[in-house]
Amino acid sequence: MKYSDTADQRQNRTHVSRPTFLAICLATGLPIYLSTAVFGQAPGTQGEAAEKPGWANEAQLSFVATDGNAETSSLGIGAKFERKAPSNRFEASFNGVRAESTITTRTAILADDIVSIDERSDSQLTAENYHAKARFDRDFDQDWFWHIGGSWERDEFAGIDHRFQGVGGIGHEILDTEDHTWRVDAGVTWTNERPTAGDTEEFFGIRLLSDWSKQATASTHLAHSITVDGNFEESEDYRVDTTFSVKVSISKLLSLQTALQVKYDSQPAFEEIGVVDPDGTPVDGLTAQVELEETDVKATVSLVIDF
Repeated sequence: MKYSDTADQRQNRTHVSRPTFLAICLATGLPIYLSTAVFGQAPGTQGEAAEKPGWANEAQLSFVATDGNAETSSLGIGAKFERKAPSNRFEASFNGVRAESTITTRTAILADDIVSIDERSDSQLTAENYHAKARFDRDFDQDWFWHIGGSWERDEFAGIDHRFQGVGGIGHEILDTEDHTWRVDAGVTWTNERPTAGDTEEFFGIRLLSDWSKQATASTHLAHSITVDGNFEESEDYRVDTTFSVKVSISKLLSLQTALQVKYDSQPAFEEIGVVDPDGTPVDGLTAQVELEETDVKATVSLVIDF
């Protein structure tokens, strides 16, 4: 059984609408065009960045915990490994977020003219998602390169048990200086996706990617990326993932990074829930599927260790 929202119910749902999502994308992407126009060099006239072969690695960690009257914990981890050479690049990364909260319910019980307090604590997982990817780029002409890669993702709160993707295509370097880069590329994807409610799907699609970064000052690094994934079999099925981050160096090894990620899915997954009667009694063998939100927003503040 699937539950379909009416027009009024959709209007009253608290989610980020498509116009709001586009406004967020514009707000996070605007620094690209401003900095490129004001500080960047014209496409086709920039000098090539002096890339020295070698590895550049970083680890990210964020943790928040509260105790006492409210008990919560949130852990975010990430790692990135990158190797650059004069004609090729390799990058692999992993990140994950897990958040849990504990709710204490107190009940006053009267027995034999004595009131006693009963406390019961219930811990619930409120957020959990993991993502890993790897990619290899190889130059084949001035400012042009081909690339192959793959990724894995799990986000059960968004209805995704797992999503495997492979991609291959070509790209172009619009800017490539020592402190300012901007690459765009297009590729063909193959996706194997298993939702938490529903059957596994496999399909071919297209991916468009823009990846921009700039060393704004000696201690401040800006980065923005936007990825659009489309489905060849169904044109109305597409996803957009955009991230804007600011990284400020504290020392040679430590930096503080803030990031805003917005993910939009035109056809989100469904959540399967049990059906109850008007008295609240579960109906055996009967479930309903409710469509999840189209947009997810994640803001993070992380300590970054470069090594």
